[in-house]
Amino acid sequence: KLLNAFKNDEDIHARTAIMIFGESNYETRSIAKSINFGLIYGMGYKTLSKNLKIEANLAKTYIEKYFEN
Repeated sequence: KLLNAFKNDEDIHARTAIMIFGESNYETRSIAKSINFGLIYGMGYKTLSKNLKIEANLAKTYIEKYFEN
């Protein structure tokens, strides 16, 4: 899905937000952008939780949803 979005010149961060949260707005897109770039550079759920100031379990859920799609 993300590859198709990239090929179609779509906003991949907005697409990721929709995949994870079911919607894209300023907040969800910002979180999705952190997830996209973080995962590219090998960031795990613990670092994501620290960067986003959220519980580790929630960060883990975001990453799981990312890879489900």
